[in-house]
Amino acid sequence: MEAMDIGVMPSLWEGFSLSLLEFMALSKPLVVSDHPSFTEALTDGETALITPMRDAEALATALLKLLHDPALATRLGQAAGQGVSERYSIERLVGEMMALYDEMVVD
Repeated sequence: MEAMDIGVMPSLWEGFSLSLLEFMALSKPLVVSDHPSFTEALTDGETALITPMRDAEALATALLKLLHDPALATRLGQAAGQGVSERYSIERLVGEMMALYDEMVVD
C-alpha cells in the first residue's frame, strides 16, 4: 500500500474495510464507490473522491483528476489521514467502549 499513489476501492459489496483505514492512515488520496461503508467514513471532495457504483467513466474521471492535480491529491490524503487518526484512534475507541460499558452496568 505504501508504494501506491492512490487508493482505489470501487466496491459493490463491502463490510467495514480495514484497507480503507490503512489507506487513510497512510494519507493516500482515495477514489471510492458510494457504497455506505465508505460514505460513512469519507466526505466527497474533502477526504476522498466518491463515485457512483458501477460507473466506470466516473471512476476514471476521478482518477485522472487526482493524477492531474497533485495538490488536490495531497489535500485529500492529508484530510483522510487526519480524519482516521481523530475518528479511529485507539484512545477514542477505548473511551467509547468504556462509556458503553458504563451505560450497561446496572446498579
